[in-house]
Amino acid sequence: MDIDVLGGLDVFENGVPIAAAAPSERQVLALLAAHADMVVPVDVLAEELRALVPREQAHPVLRAAVRRLYERLDAAVAPCGDRTAGTALVRTADGYRLDTGGGSLDVREFAREADAGHLALARGEYATAAVRLRSALRLWKGPAFDGVTPGPRLTDRIVELELARKTAVEGWVEAQLELDGLRRALDGAGGAAGEAAPAFDGAGESRPVPGPGPRPLPRQFARVAEGDSGWNRMRPGRASARTAAPAAAPARGGIRLAACRMRHTHAR
Repeated sequence: MDIDVLGGLDVFENGVPIAAAAPSERQVLALLAAHADMVVPVDVLAEELRALVPREQAHPVLRAAVRRLYERLDAAVAPCGDRTAGTALVRTADGYRLDTGGGSLDVREFAREADAGHLALARGEYATAAVRLRSALRLWKGPAFDGVTPGPRLTDRIVELELARKTAVEGWVEAQLELDGLRRALDGAGGAAGEAAPAFDGAGESRPVPGPGPRPLPRQFARVAEGDSGWNRMRPGRASARTAAPAAAPARGGIRLAACRMRHTHAR
């Protein structure tokens, strides 16, 4: 059995939707789904129905709603399987238990992802926290148990779920702000070569953001000669000392002219 309550009530048995049309039937199914795999006492179910019917009619309405649920489950279970309507909705001495049979329950998945996200946030693992909390929030499609008229017990459960949702949103925002601050710090510092900062896009998806990497050298600087122990140092000058051009030699014509002048001076 698969149960979704975060944004409406959807229950599937063997892939077949268990459509509870009547408000009383839907309310009973909602309270059983809110406490799936747990026994809900008959008096608690009857008390929940008082939001719809008078006190004296609560127990008869409950029995009728349960009977219709059995009929819908009986039509949905696999014809040759071990699971029956009686094993999907179990009658106990105290009440009824909606047995998921190992199926999915969005509330449990939400709690698992949200708990992992809060734990990562407490450890300072902001990218992981943002991913897990966003995964938890994506399970919500609207208000919890939307379309169901809640009684006192279901109202308490809805308040708990909405508070957990609010806490998850706040945690996700905190993780996002920490990641944004980390990106700005890396950008401001120039970042290390090849370093990648964790990031998140608007939809909450994790994506790598490359660090700024090494900046190009200014034109007025050149690397020192190869072999210098300070290979990453820089000094003024366009060319290195190894490649500097030698001073220009005087022209040969100038040498001959100077020699002639010296001989002419001695002759005089």
